[in-house]
Amino acid sequence: MSRPDRRDVLTRLALAGGALIMPGLACIPDEPAIERPRTSRWFVFYYLMGGWDLSLLTEPAVKTPDYDVQYDPDDIFEVGGHRFGPAMRPLEPYMDRMGIVRGIKCEALNHPQARFQMVSGHFRKPFTPVTTSVQSHIALAYGQGYPLPNLSTNIMRPAVFLGDLEHQYAPLRVASVDDLRRLTSVRGKPAAYARRIQQTIAERDAAFAKTHGAPLAREFATYADLARTIARSDFARRIGEPQPPRFDQTRRVRHDNRYGRMAHLAVEVVRRDLAPVITVGSGEFDSHNKHSYATHRMRVERGMETIAAICEGLADSPAPDGGTLLDHTTIVVTSEFSREPWINELGGKHHWAANSMLLIGNGVNHGGDGPRVFGECDDRQFPQPIDPATGRKDGRGADELLVPHALATVLAIAGLDPRKHLDVDPIAELIAG
Repeated sequence: MSRPDRRDVLTRLALAGGALIMPGLACIPDEPAIERPRTSRWFVFYYLMGGWDLSLLTEPAVKTPDYDVQYDPDDIFEVGGHRFGPAMRPLEPYMDRMGIVRGIKCEALNHPQARFQMVSGHFRKPFTPVTTSVQSHIALAYGQGYPLPNLSTNIMRPAVFLGDLEHQYAPLRVASVDDLRRLTSVRGKPAAYARRIQQTIAERDAAFAKTHGAPLAREFATYADLARTIARSDFARRIGEPQPPRFDQTRRVRHDNRYGRMAHLAVEVVRRDLAPVITVGSGEFDSHNKHSYATHRMRVERGMETIAAICEGLADSPAPDGGTLLDHTTIVVTSEFSREPWINELGGKHHWAANSMLLIGNGVNHGGDGPRVFGECDDRQFPQPIDPATGRKDGRGADELLVPHALATVLAIAGLDPRKHLDVDPIAELIAG
């Protein structure tokens, strides 16, 4: 039997009847204060899906016949001795707690395989099973006491992969804080809740059997278990009455648009300690033709402004044991690959094998007065050989820096042994001692 896909769990739970998933929380008392956290570590993953143009970010360049950029040379700026493209401006206030992996060579340039490797560190060969993502590994390590240890915005494609872990470590896909609140809009005791779900299962089975001749009860069993788990847990008390978004709005990221809602979701999940892992992002960066590439800079900048809003919201939230929530959160930012340096035959940019990853916050060995940068590309955006263990750029040990090295670093920052999941060592230079 295949494992149920939980990405539309909110819709399916809603099928159990209006008495179960309803707007508002009239039956749940407001939470007067954030309860004691189960963990002191949280992890936020932000993906700009589709392939970002690195010249806007970590590989700034001047326009030449062989290198096309969407900005003027004056838009390039420097922090801590490193040059950045204009899209990095929103993150400038947080560069003193940032690590950057540059010159990552992508082994896959088609979206499905590249996205698979982006979240798992593995190159998926045809007909091989889905393996476990970095998010699910971290959720397993930190999420034992959570009813929903792994959350993801519902627009992510993919969110994260489960592999052979138990279903409770799969990502629950939601759109906003309001979606999380509706999960707790339950009337009656858990036993009554379970009976109503089983009744809905029977009704769906009967309707489905008339058309297809196959029952759905086994597919819905996981959702019934999840519903009972949530109803028995302290989730309702933790979500309580959410605070308004804790970031200054920009022209592109507003409190009432989907980018602002993603930032609000990420901050509130951490602030209320609803899950140790939350994945957010957007998927609109594939820019093969002139029309789509014309707005690429704006879309990348909007993504970076959303990440800055998450940083701002966490930095503005005191942690229970001192400091701020940004001090206790690791933010991971990347895409599946990048855009080639030159304009193609369609007036846009095709896929390119260079990439970068941004690491912000807890566990990151930053540079003090700016980001700590590891790896590099040449002036035509080709990743350069480097020894991931020592940073040596020549001689013995110099090799390609790959996606598994970057994800092994994330696992090591989380305190996990990356060798158990990936056959590479982490980048020690980017891990705080």
